[in-house]
Amino acid sequence: MAADGTDHQSPPAVAYILRSYPRLSQTFVLNEIRALERLGVSLRVFAITDPREPVTQPEVAEVRAPAHYLDGPGRTWWSTVSAHLSAGIGSPRRYVSAWLDAVRAKGSDTGYRVASRYRCLHYAVTLAAALKRQQRSGGLRFAHLHAHFAHDPTLVARLTHRLTGIPFSFTAHARDLYQVPEAELRARAE
Repeated sequence: MAADGTDHQSPPAVAYILRSYPRLSQTFVLNEIRALERLGVSLRVFAITDPREPVTQPEVAEVRAPAHYLDGPGRTWWSTVSAHLSAGIGSPRRYVSAWLDAVRAKGSDTGYRVASRYRCLHYAVTLAAALKRQQRSGGLRFAHLHAHFAHDPTLVARLTHRLTGIPFSFTAHARDLYQVPEAELRARAE
């Protein structure tokens, strides 16, 4: 609270977690992001990969939320070790909880997926570190994680929740309902 009685803290932000962004085939995700921004929601997009598609919707240029890539260039062996050490030292219980969740999520390695559960844990550690950096440098306060698709992005959101305590939700799509094992879908929804 400022001296004048007003609250100058930034509004809570939502971290959108996607497999890749922007995707020409995912107009629904783009439209949802644009609608939330029109409503004044502060968003940051975190995609596991950059699809590098030569053609995207013109509306992508209207999105204010910057896109950050969890599996981008500049990731070194040391940055990986450093992120895990930081997470483990910063909050040992949360880090062990995330590790145990990944170990138990054997169903994540079957059905539709691109990354293993351990790779998803690495993405979650990377995302948790990125959220912390943005909170420090940009004054953002992430209040929610939202993933699209119930496969890798949702596992990353769930593991990031374990690491940070930030609540998460996800949108399942048709492919998820038929290609992600039922027990794993249930675990992600709990």
